[in-house]
Amino acid sequence: MNFVVAYYGEDHPLLGDFYLNLGVIYDEKKEYDLSLEQYHVALKIYEKSEGTESLAAARVYNDIGTTYSHQKKYDSAKYY
Repeated sequence: MNFVVAYYGEDHPLLGDFYLNLGVIYDEKKEYDLSLEQYHVALKIYEKSEGTESLAAARVYNDIGTTYSHQKKYDSAKYY
């Protein structure tokens, strides 16, 4: 991760990919709060680098909604 930041900068989509993958790992381990933290960091990077309607941002929105669904927080899940 440090290499990506040093070489590409803090807003590069590769860094978003890193945080997205961490979110997936935490979700699969049922560590939902940590998963959501990573997803939100990824989302911020993708929105800044690719826009709010990019495919990458859409994937994160979906993953956030799925994680809220796993927590049975259906109102939050519906938002995403």
